[in-house]
Amino acid sequence: MASEEEFNVEETLEESEETCDIYYEHLLLLEAVTNRSCSMVHELVHNRGMSPDFNVDGQSPICRAAKLGYVDILDILVEGGCSLLVTDADIWRRQALHVAASKGHIDFVKRLLHYGADINSRDDDQRTPLHWASTYGNIDMVRYLVSEGAAVNMAQCDGFTPLHAATCLGHHGVCKVLLDKGAEIDRCDRDGWSAFHTAVCYGHKLVVQTLLDAGASLLKLTSDNENVVHIAASSGRIEILKLLMQSGVNLNERNKDGNTALYLAVFYNEFEMVRFLIQSGADMYISPENGSTPLYLAAFRGYTDHLCVFIEAGYNFSGISWLHNTVFPGLLARNIKMCQLLYRKATNPPSLKDVCKFKIRKCLKYDEQFETRLKGLGLPALLEEFVSYKVMNSIQPLIDRKF
Repeated sequence: MASEEEFNVEETLEESEETCDIYYEHLLLLEAVTNRSCSMVHELVHNRGMSPDFNVDGQSPICRAAKLGYVDILDILVEGGCSLLVTDADIWRRQALHVAASKGHIDFVKRLLHYGADINSRDDDQRTPLHWASTYGNIDMVRYLVSEGAAVNMAQCDGFTPLHAATCLGHHGVCKVLLDKGAEIDRCDRDGWSAFHTAVCYGHKLVVQTLLDAGASLLKLTSDNENVVHIAASSGRIEILKLLMQSGVNLNERNKDGNTALYLAVFYNEFEMVRFLIQSGADMYISPENGSTPLYLAAFRGYTDHLCVFIEAGYNFSGISWLHNTVFPGLLARNIKMCQLLYRKATNPPSLKDVCKFKIRKCLKYDEQFETRLKGLGLPALLEEFVSYKVMNSIQPLIDRKF
């Protein structure tokens, strides 16, 4: 007579075999959906009674059909009792409507809405179908969803709206559609970032111009009290900053810590931005609340190229106590030649030649036409070369020459 333990083993094996059979049946249905085998899908769902409301290896039949845009497969699944709310097991747990919207399958979305899908349904991150269409830049899908009543300003869990999503990926056409349909241009996420802030951060010039044309605020601050100039500087977005400067932004505004755009550019080691800001007239001497100037920060971190730009820009080193006392901060102390150079700059007055150079530069004011205006002055060739920013724009030879 078999023991109770033997019966339990046999029962477990039978359950395991049954589970294995169900798993492979599910895989069979997924494969049929992928191959667009309507007859096989119909056989499995309608004749064999398989429920299509399952998720295997992260995928469900209806979401796979949505990904591929197979409307005929969708019809068979729904007629067989498939729920429209079944999700894929990705990190967002998207429904078929989200997937189809992201892929731009308008006919599939139309059919889902016909079957009663909620046009503003949310995934686990609270994204709507319009979020997904905007993220992937599917402009026709965006137009369709909005025309069917999709909420333009609905936010996901972090406060991002569809307009935020479109700006991050540079979809300026989608941005235009959303703005035309009532997207709130200055609406902020939970960190106080508007769509304009994100467009500047990601460096999408066409999107920035689109938002500027639509009236985006240049003065709006994030939760860290940063404006678009701070964001452009921190991200090294020179072309974006040039665009913003045409609208009259102030390069010397401070964030909540007292940091200017120049300080932030040094902090994030954005050398080209440091050079551009200094050439464009940013104040080199403003200190944040911790008392550290952009120059001191560059010295502390040993940014030799940054220091050379300050030197070439005519920085006044005479009042810097740590130079006079030869107490060199941080990594600068390891660079003996740079320490010696800075000490000489601090203890010796600038030459008449240097004074002339800096005065001429200041009078001409730096922009893209600076070199043309300089040439038009008719200065002697050597003086013109000395005043030119070309040395500043090829910093490596300068470093090699100095040291």
